[in-house]
Amino acid sequence: MKNLKIAVVSSVMTLTCTPAYAFLDGDTFDIRYLFPDTDTVFESNNNLTIGAGPELVCPGADVCSVNFNNVFLSFIDLDPAANTVTIDWNGGAGFFSPEFNGFEFARLDQAIAQVTVQCMTVGGAPCEPEVTFGNTPELGNFLRINYRSFFPGSGIASTTVTVTPCTADADTDNDGVSDGTDNCLFVPNPDQFDADGDGFGSACDQDINNDGTVNFLDLGLLRVAFFSVPGSGNWEPGADFNNDSVINFPDLGLLRLGFFNPPGPSCAL
Repeated sequence: MKNLKIAVVSSVMTLTCTPAYAFLDGDTFDIRYLFPDTDTVFESNNNLTIGAGPELVCPGADVCSVNFNNVFLSFIDLDPAANTVTIDWNGGAGFFSPEFNGFEFARLDQAIAQVTVQCMTVGGAPCEPEVTFGNTPELGNFLRINYRSFFPGSGIASTTVTVTPCTADADTDNDGVSDGTDNCLFVPNPDQFDADGDGFGSACDQDINNDGTVNFLDLGLLRVAFFSVPGSGNWEPGADFNNDSVINFPDLGLLRLGFFNPPGPSCAL
């Protein structure tokens, strides 16, 4: 299966279209090149449609071109089999400018549940760009790759972001709830119980204090509420992860599985 490839040659962006790309196929979306403040768009290509539409059509052809000036990278590879976005800087030669910020894919058709990131410098050391995703009224569903937290003194060689999309016709955890709306994508929870109403089902949300990570603070809160039931003075509804109206060892087991991780992933945010 072909990759969808975005390349810059003589200030022209070239896209190799793939008809079956799981994440972007059929999407009409924007690609934005950002300055370090993340609010200033230096260049953008709006209303790009993969596989259809007047802006980007590939009827029987492999390559389509669209104007995109002043972008200093070699390729953005979109892998249809793995749902990955890879930025390959100048064929691995690297990109050195500390003023560069990153890229943003906006108005995506599918929401994103989870991403993982692999980034390497020219010298082979790992780097950690900030990768965010979500939904806003302005951007819709978006994915942003941001290098502002990393000074590329040795040059960024490549960055690969693997995306887990919220796909309506899948049910990854076999709980009878479509991935498109499942508030625990990888943990079966047919009741979709969400004690604190934050969009993460309690079965995959052991972050009792909502600080973004399951850690010893949450363990302490669970300990205080242990063996409590509704009506008890020490009852903590956010610690009843399995929704059985008692906080006990099954809840402790779920917290252990989530330790040092964020809640989710969820497609109900």
